[in-house]
Amino acid sequence: MARRHEELIRDANEALLENGDLDVVGEVFGERYVLHAGGKEHKGHAFVRRFVKQLRSAVSKVRVVNITFLVDKGDTIVWQRTLSGRHDAAMKGIAASG
Repeated sequence: MARRHEELIRDANEALLENGDLDVVGEVFGERYVLHAGGKEHKGHAFVRRFVKQLRSAVSKVRVVNITFLVDKGDTIVWQRTLSGRHDAAMKGIAASG
């Protein structure tokens, strides 16, 4: 089962971040999806869509370099990813760096 989760997360990251295909959000992430980052919790499909749009508008040529899976147990999957791209526009107060 864990292998299926890994493939799903990898495919979702490629579709969302590299291709900008927001239609996969509902297919991949549950309604109660929670992202923990920067000491905050971000919840739901609306957050995922908003984040992808913000990232793709600020960073061109986004590519998923690596995904590391830390936990895959029950309904919990913990993973982290490394992205690359060119920071062309400000995002969340961070000026473009090129």
